Amino acid sequence: MADALDERAPSSDEIDGLVERIQGSLGRLVTIAIAGNAGTDREAALLIERACDLHSVTVPGGYWKAVGHLRRLGWVTNDLMEHLSETRLIDFSV
Repeated sequence: MADALDERAPSSDEIDGLVERIQGSLGRLVTIAIAGNAGTDREAALLIERACDLHSVTVPGGYWKAVGHLRRLGWVTNDLMEHLSETRLIDFSV
């Protein structure tokens, strides 16, 4: 996520790989949220919906549109991860 959300935009050669990695992480977080019944929580449900919407979209053409898509994926991944941590569905204390 740091590479996607960094002040410096990634190169065009990096975008597809970053999108793929973030989509994988986001998919795992959505699975955890659904398995933990986080979908009954309004905030989690909205994040899951945003995640699914973004996951279903192909990377748009054009460098800056692709960067925008990548950053939206990064933000929803970050927000869902924080929410799942706050609700104790995931634990980073290890």
